[in-house]
Amino acid sequence: MGVFFFVVADAIQDRLVHTSHRIELKGESLKGKKLKKCQETSIL
Repeated sequence: MGVFFFVVADAIQDRLVHTSHRIELKGESLKGKKLKKCQETSIL
């Protein structure tokens, strides 16, 4: 019965990925901005 759930989960993932749209974002990430800010404050 455990294998059945993996098969169902795999089928669901295939359906989601197949019908999805890819969006490319440009620019600096928020994580990068926060890291840069932390590094600047720790230097001072």
